[in-house]
Amino acid sequence: MELLNSIFGQGSYEGFTHLLQMSARAALVFVTSIFILRFAHRRFLGKFAPFDIILAFMIGSLLSRSINGKAPVFETIAIVLLIIVFHHVLAVLSLRFPRFGRVTSGQPREIARDGKVLKEEMESSRIGEEDLMEALRLRAHTQDLSRIKNAFMERNGNISIVMEEQEKN
Repeated sequence: MELLNSIFGQGSYEGFTHLLQMSARAALVFVTSIFILRFAHRRFLGKFAPFDIILAFMIGSLLSRSINGKAPVFETIAIVLLIIVFHHVLAVLSLRFPRFGRVTSGQPREIARDGKVLKEEMESSRIGEEDLMEALRLRAHTQDLSRIKNAFMERNGNISIVMEEQEKN
């Protein structure tokens, strides 16, 4: 417990923590937030990647604390820069190592195939047939489910539609 206190600082906020403790806290909150959003519902907070959502929340929260005097300005700016660098490093790792990207951002989930809804996959994606039909109308300009070759719940929460090829006469 003493090691954790030395790394992350005390739980009380009587004084400011030093830069290394703030850095350790920022990294811990960032990683924890990624996993919270990764395992939360894909449609949570719309169509943004978990990395981007966390980055926006953390930067906004940190900067607001420095603006209202609850945290030192220069240390806060240093932490924001650290978070941006950390975000960039994780994005590069996700790009270079697809398996890492799947852990942090997930992978597409097929929710319909050959005109048939895959109920179990839709339930685990927490979307209903109405959502699929809406995507079909908006993206494929049809309401005919039988014309779907595949439909996917994408990593960002969007539903993508692949239509059957039409025969040419």
